[in-house]
Amino acid sequence: MNPPLLPAPSAGDASAWDQALYAFLVEKGSRSGSRRTVEGYSRMLWPFFAELGKTPERVTPADVLAYAHGIGKSGRTPSATTVGARIACLSSFYRFLIRMGLLRADPCDALERPRTVPAPARGYAAEEVRHLLAAVPDTVAGRRDRAILLTLVLTGRRRTEVIGLRAGDSRSRATPSPTPIAARAASGPTRARRARLRGDLPHARRCRQGAGHD
Repeated sequence: MNPPLLPAPSAGDASAWDQALYAFLVEKGSRSGSRRTVEGYSRMLWPFFAELGKTPERVTPADVLAYAHGIGKSGRTPSATTVGARIACLSSFYRFLIRMGLLRADPCDALERPRTVPAPARGYAAEEVRHLLAAVPDTVAGRRDRAILLTLVLTGRRRTEVIGLRAGDSRSRATPSPTPIAARAASGPTRARRARLRGDLPHARRCRQGAGHD
């Protein structure tokens, strides 16, 4: 029999649960490849358990409900998107604990997820993009910056994603199929990410506004 991946926690053993949370964040970082994702989960999970004063096995659906709809540091009532993100974050951690054999139930399962309406994608008009590019100097660094700006505009990728791109991530425009950059961008949650690297500013504008279809 293989040894357990995590130590079996005894009731109230906070250090064992801390190890479980660390393991969850490590797995999340490994799967997502994004430090930002791990930091986001960490900012939600650590304060939740610290302020609640309970270990995971003692958390109730009522605790999760109060946290999900609670007013944060901003002093504003959380939006449906924020409520959903809080529940999803906790539920992801509990599903991990269940997979590890540390718990049998997820208190988030008792909650109704809020219905969210995606906000319309906002982007630059073609003329605004031209003015932006015109301000870039014609130097080596300027040509690099121009390429970065065009990649951001035409693919809708996040800044961290563009920073992580390499030359091998793009193929020639003569290639009939979408570039790897565009293909990965199209898998994102917004229509703005369906843009292709065509150099077509009006088309990019339509995609950024959520009205364009390939």
